[in-house]
Amino acid sequence: MRSSIFSDVIQAVVFILFLGVVLAYVLPAHAPGDMLSEGTFALNSGADLLLVALLQVLSYPFHDPVLTDRGFITREKTMLRAFVVAGILGFLAILAFSLVGVHARLEGMKPSSNVPADVARGLGFAGFFAMVVVMVTSAGSTLDSTFTSLSKLVARELPLLAGRLPSPKAMNLIPPGWAIGSGKYAILLGTNLYGLALCTAGFFLPLALPRYRMSASESAA
Repeated sequence: MRSSIFSDVIQAVVFILFLGVVLAYVLPAHAPGDMLSEGTFALNSGADLLLVALLQVLSYPFHDPVLTDRGFITREKTMLRAFVVAGILGFLAILAFSLVGVHARLEGMKPSSNVPADVARGLGFAGFFAMVVVMVTSAGSTLDSTFTSLSKLVARELPLLAGRLPSPKAMNLIPPGWAIGSGKYAILLGTNLYGLALCTAGFFLPLALPRYRMSASESAA
């Protein structure tokens, strides 16, 4: 566990340093007012994904193996402080990295599935290398992210290189009525909201049933 924590520290330091290099290329290209006022706050322009992140704040620490491993071996107060600090630092890191997307929008780049790569191509060798390090560090920070990237490479990107676009197959298990708003992440937002509600109810109902039965038997007696 100590070696795992040490590697996490190294990854965090590398991420911060090279993200700083990327921002050193991106931020001077625009006035601060332009960066802060670009875009609109609406469900169909990214606010739905922000709400997904806020919902996952409640669920992610419970199903992420990295967080739960540390939670089981740490005092409760220490764990709470660590989660709060990590949450604040993570928010600042995401906010800083999102400026790359704002830069792309101000430069008139077309939306794509890999905006950081599009931006990196125009930053020169040093900026491109820094962006690659940031992306590799982010992708390799957890094992599940690595396996997800590998699955995408094998199932989609390699067939694309071979000229064979895989046909979409989604299992249609999520009702379309669960969508919230009309944005790109409408289904994802609805799935997180209703899924979190169902899982929370499934956790608390078994705890409440014995108390309900006990109170019912006492009132009958």
